[in-house]
Amino acid sequence: MMMKLSALPLLALAAACGQNEPANGSAAEVANAAGPAVNAVVPASGPVDDGAVPSVAEIETFRDWSVACDNGKTCEAVSLAPGMANLQDVGMIVRRPAGADGAVSISLRSPSDQAGEVDLVVEGKRIATGTWDGDGMVLLDRDASADVAAAIVDAPSLHLRSGGTDFATISLAGASAALRYMDAQQGRANTPTALVAKGNQPFTAAPPPLPTVVAAPIARGDAASPPAALIAEMRRVSECPADDFGPATEQAHKLSDRDTLVLISCGSGAYNAIAAPFVVTDGKARPAPFDEGYSFGEPGTETRIVNGGWDAETGRLSSAARGRGLGDCGEAREWVWDGARFRLVIAETEGNCRGAVKWLRTWTARVERAAG
Repeated sequence: MMMKLSALPLLALAAACGQNEPANGSAAEVANAAGPAVNAVVPASGPVDDGAVPSVAEIETFRDWSVACDNGKTCEAVSLAPGMANLQDVGMIVRRPAGADGAVSISLRSPSDQAGEVDLVVEGKRIATGTWDGDGMVLLDRDASADVAAAIVDAPSLHLRSGGTDFATISLAGASAALRYMDAQQGRANTPTALVAKGNQPFTAAPPPLPTVVAAPIARGDAASPPAALIAEMRRVSECPADDFGPATEQAHKLSDRDTLVLISCGSGAYNAIAAPFVVTDGKARPAPFDEGYSFGEPGTETRIVNGGWDAETGRLSSAARGRGLGDCGEAREWVWDGARFRLVIAETEGNCRGAVKWLRTWTARVERAAG
C-alpha cells in the first residue's frame, strides 16, 4: 500500500481565508499571513543563519525496501513487509553518513517484546549476533554492521534465530538496489567504500554541510490565553469551528515576550488529531508562517499540526501525521521559531504502509540559538 498524505480524504482541509490587517484593527482581527513579523531575530554577532530554503528529499522504493538520503547525504534504508503482507515481526534499518568516515550501521526493531541474544543468519550462515535492549531494538557494532551489509547484497532473505530456532524473516528483495542507491547518492560508486557498486576509483566526495538555522531564545514562563473574540476569529479564518470528536480546545505557548503560538483544535479521527497554528503578536493573530510549503490535507492549504505540539524545553514545534493507526507510515516535521517564522529542522517520511519500523530522514538542519 502506497500512502500519499496530501490526498487523505479524511483530512481534506479548506484553505484559510487571510484578510488584510487594518491600520486600526481590533484585537479580534487576524492579520495577513504574508506580512513579516516586526520582531525578527537578527543576531548582531554569533552564529550566522544560512537562510536555506528546505528541499525535502523523496524516498525511493525498491521492492521490499525503502531508502532516502537527506540534504547532508546521510542515507537510511528500511525493510518492508514482503508481497501483500502489512506487518513485519522484526524490521531492519541500514544507516550510513556521507564522507570518508561514514561507516554503515545496522539495527533491528521489533514491535513486540524481545529479549536475549539474536543471531542474524543468511543462507544458513550466522553473520552476526546482537542483543535486544529494553526498547525492542538491536544495534550492531561497526564490524558486525559491515559484515551484515556485505552479506545481504546477494541473498534473498535474512533469518533471525534465537535459541537455535528461527522466529522471524526479513525480505532482502530490493535491499541490494537500496544500498546501491545509497552508494550513488554519496558518490561512492566504483570506489572501495561502496557497499554494492565497488570499484578502484578513489573516493573523494565530501558530505555537503548542513544548513544552520538561528532560532530565537527559548521563552520561559506561561503564555496568556487569547481573548474569546480573538479565538473565535481564528476559528473562523482557519475554518475550524469545532472538533469532530470531543470539545474544541486552544493551546497557548509563549514564543517571546510579544509572540504567542496558539494551536486551534481542528478535528480528529481515529489516530490523527489536527490543530491549526497561529501566532499572536501584540494582540493580533495571523496563521503561523513557515519557511516551507508543507501542508497536511489538500495541496495549498495552510499548515496543520498533527499529533504534535510545542515542546517548551527544546523550543520545537512538531507534527507527526500517521498514514494509518499502526504508525508504520506517515510524515513528521520539527520546526524552531526564529522570531519571524517557523523553520524546518527535521523532516521524516515513509509512504509505504508495509510495516516499516522507522520513517526515513529527508531533511536535517543544525540549530543555533540567538543570544537572549
